[in-house]
Amino acid sequence: MSIARRCFKKAEEVGRDNVLDLHFLYLQMIRIFYGFRDFDPSLLDEAVRACEKQIAIAPRAAKAFFSSGLFAKLPEHTGYKQLSIIYEKQGRFSEALQLSERAQNEGWNGDWEKRIARLQSKLQH
Repeated sequence: MSIARRCFKKAEEVGRDNVLDLHFLYLQMIRIFYGFRDFDPSLLDEAVRACEKQIAIAPRAAKAFFSSGLFAKLPEHTGYKQLSIIYEKQGRFSEALQLSERAQNEGWNGDWEKRIARLQSKLQH
């Protein structure tokens, strides 16, 4: 995984001026780090950090998606979705709910209504 970490770090440096490059880089980081979390528990923390980075640039990425002319609506946002899943698995329902509501309010595609209803139900019990 050390090679992957170095590649991601270099890609982040090279792509720092292009918000969509960063958005898709963080998407890949999330998928890889979360996917291998069972082999190396520290990768869950790295997946969380990648989610947080992707969420931090979400407003800029949304503008870039629309200004590209290729998107009529926003795609699914992996950072919001995966971090919401992580928080839900950790029993952090309020934080998962806040993320889901934020993603929905920003217009990211996804099953936010269903997720929000489930989290609200969990908070009531």
